[in-house]
Amino acid sequence: MSLNNSSIKNILDSMAGGVFMALLIFQLPLSIYGFMFMFDWEWWKAGIAAVVMTGIPLVNIFGTIGMSLVGVYGILVMLFG
Repeated sequence: MSLNNSSIKNILDSMAGGVFMALLIFQLPLSIYGFMFMFDWEWWKAGIAAVVMTGIPLVNIFGTIGMSLVGVYGILVMLFG
């Protein structure tokens, strides 16, 4: 079996799509953890902030992605740091 250029592109596209779908599924919990990590809040304060953030249209677009990445960073720091 040989891999040509289009099959490598399909593999990379499916991997990128999988990462994007995982971020979409886990965006609220990761945003909550991101607020907890950045501002040292309890879970319920971070949950309220994350829900309010998702209700504001322009903030939702950039905020959930940013806070999800901060949440991932916080988990990595907790595990390996």
